[in-house]
Amino acid sequence: MISLRNYRVSQYIISSAITAHKGATIMSPHGTQKTTLRRSHFRSLRGAIAAIAGALVLTIALQADATPVTGDQFTMIFSETSPSNLPDAASGIVTLGLPDGPGFFHVSNVSVIVGGSNCFTCGLLTEDLTNLLFDAATLDLTGKITGTFLGANGGTHTFEIDVTDASTTTWSYTNTRPDGIQSFANGTYTTERTVDEPPAVLMLGLGLAGLFWLLSERTSRFTHGLR
Repeated sequence: MISLRNYRVSQYIISSAITAHKGATIMSPHGTQKTTLRRSHFRSLRGAIAAIAGALVLTIALQADATPVTGDQFTMIFSETSPSNLPDAASGIVTLGLPDGPGFFHVSNVSVIVGGSNCFTCGLLTEDLTNLLFDAATLDLTGKITGTFLGANGGTHTFEIDVTDASTTTWSYTNTRPDGIQSFANGTYTTERTVDEPPAVLMLGLGLAGLFWLLSERTSRFTHGLR
């Protein structure tokens, strides 16, 4: 997802360029029409577009390799090994909370989507993340999540999800029904940093490149018109 700040910057650049495009009157070799936008304005705006485009590329590159900080988000992809009935598309978003000693962070929020549209964490009655930590060195989770939710018959179920950040990252799920009967599931997971989507960034970059070319062309016409 492209950031709100990048979106606002792109909107400002586009609106400025449109204003420049409409407001400039290019002098003809055969006339002396009045110019409402100076050549230096074209060059300044052109330079600003190039600088912002470069800054966006640098920001994305640094974001991909930056040290985790509070507020960062990471995507989790789950696979189930037992009982092997988890839908293919099961993913989660982890948001980092405050640091907990060197190399670890608390987790402020976890959202899990099963099957592409079924939000497991949206219907929880309670959720306890105090025993869940994020390892900044491995970018994995360790600890457990506990909570409660309403079952299909209206009874309150309790659950526990244990996760490890060993050489093979694993998770295990225990669901305890109101009558004490338990069900279990387990599997593995991978974690990766959530960054701006490449297609969105590419579209923004192409837009900036187009505006850069437009202003270059108009500056060239302006210069030739003065000769």
